[in-house]
Amino acid sequence: MPVRVAPPALSAFWLMRIGYALSLPCGGTDLVRVTHNHFFVFHFFTTRKDKPTMFDLLNSLLNPDEEPSGPSNRRILRLCAPYEHHFTDLGNARHFIAQFGHQVRYVPSQGWLIFDGTRWHLDDSEQILALAHTSIQSYYEEARNLTNDDDDLCKRLLKHAERSESLPRLTALLTLARTLPGITVPHTRFDADPGLITVLNGTLDLRSRTLYEHNPEHYITRLIPINYDPEACSAVWDAFLDRFTDHNPALQQFLRCAIGYSLSGHTNEGTSFLLTGPGQQAQQLFLSILRALFGDYASHIPVLRPRYLTPSLAGAHIATIPAHAFLSSYDPAVLATLLDAEPLPLPSPSPSYQNHAKLWFSAPDLPQFPPALSYLRTRFTLLSITLSLSSAELIQLSQDLHAVLPAILAWAVPGYTLWSSIGLQPPASVAAACSFYQDEQDELSSFLELSCTTGDDSLSISAHELYQVYTLWHRTEASPRLTEQAFGRLILRRGFRRSRQASGRFYHGIALTVPPLDQSCAHLRDRAPGLPPDQPSSPPHDPTSSV
Repeated sequence: MPVRVAPPALSAFWLMRIGYALSLPCGGTDLVRVTHNHFFVFHFFTTRKDKPTMFDLLNSLLNPDEEPSGPSNRRILRLCAPYEHHFTDLGNARHFIAQFGHQVRYVPSQGWLIFDGTRWHLDDSEQILALAHTSIQSYYEEARNLTNDDDDLCKRLLKHAERSESLPRLTALLTLARTLPGITVPHTRFDADPGLITVLNGTLDLRSRTLYEHNPEHYITRLIPINYDPEACSAVWDAFLDRFTDHNPALQQFLRCAIGYSLSGHTNEGTSFLLTGPGQQAQQLFLSILRALFGDYASHIPVLRPRYLTPSLAGAHIATIPAHAFLSSYDPAVLATLLDAEPLPLPSPSPSYQNHAKLWFSAPDLPQFPPALSYLRTRFTLLSITLSLSSAELIQLSQDLHAVLPAILAWAVPGYTLWSSIGLQPPASVAAACSFYQDEQDELSSFLELSCTTGDDSLSISAHELYQVYTLWHRTEASPRLTEQAFGRLILRRGFRRSRQASGRFYHGIALTVPPLDQSCAHLRDRAPGLPPDQPSSPPHDPTSSV
């Protein structure tokens, strides 16, 4: 005999209720209790003539080999036995969760989260209270569906509904709802799968490039506001990418791989992407397109200070930093936290979140670090961009590229597959730029480690004296010597403070590990005894002036 199914208008609702009940980690007795609760809610939303159809549907799910009306369906009869609602706060909470348990969760550190049909979002508009009110209002619908034989039950139900509409009763409902199975979850449950992202038309699995229907069980809080179409393409994007990379196919493939990797929640590459070179306008345009492409998965850090590490970074897959953040004083420790993908130290009472964000930014000068953080120079992948754009061209390109975001997404998604198969393999030009940057950093780091003491705010030294010692130290080095101005900028960017006094400028937090200048000069000359004191050193070099 064919299995009877529920009417189309009711099947989705009932299947959702059964799916939620059967997904709970509970045994036979609890399953019966939960399913009773779902049946009671179903009683509110259907008429009596629909119930036998629902019984057959539930029976076909639990006992697929039995006929819908067979005499041996004792289990299904027990599950669908009439359920007596408790007219208490706990009864209201069970009723509420039976109706809306699939779309509400409570996180102790954040509050209520609600599934809007696409993704989970923090309830910042008291929507949870509106849902609780809707749940109480359903009692009136149930009362209208009761027969004359249930007159006493109808009066009790109406009286309980009126009582439950008060704010204390609604608050009690929500408080008790948190204690029911599956409702309170830790914040680590959300955005935990690094290979899943949500787009407008579904949940995309980057590993298989499969598009699924939106599902609350994916526990995703972010959204790319673009429809994913794997067949989408754009000549505008292809032409811009060709110009942006100076007609370099290897760099284009690397960018595709890097963006595909950034779409995911993985951080195992341990690198960030720094756009350098004279094409600042083109670089900023590229970063704005990335932010639009990633939608909620993109976060922006205006200043590299601890107070700007906000909960909006939790769940983000990329973070952009403005160029001016490196022109003013910044906290190297904050940058180190982001580059090392360490848990985000958010202000109390927020818990720490795992950092999944990859940094994308452009900077006129390459970042400098104190000796203790000099290892961070290996965390940068330098992309030299020289494309120059006029103001009119910049505005037109921005409009054109924002109009073809679906094609850019379709181009970027295969980059994840490319990354997962070969990893990030920078082309020769990128590798050479990174090597030069790391070597330049090594020189200053070596000088500070060998000749200076740091880490104590009470230490100080004349700026002129420190540079003279560096000049003597540099006589044995083959690389170009830094100018005094460039040397001073690099010292300040490493976190040392400078002040002006009557006798000149002084750096604080740093001092020489050798005696005063006259003795330290002799000490440093001993490193190269064959070098006469008056021999000219290599020409001064200012690396920051060419960036």
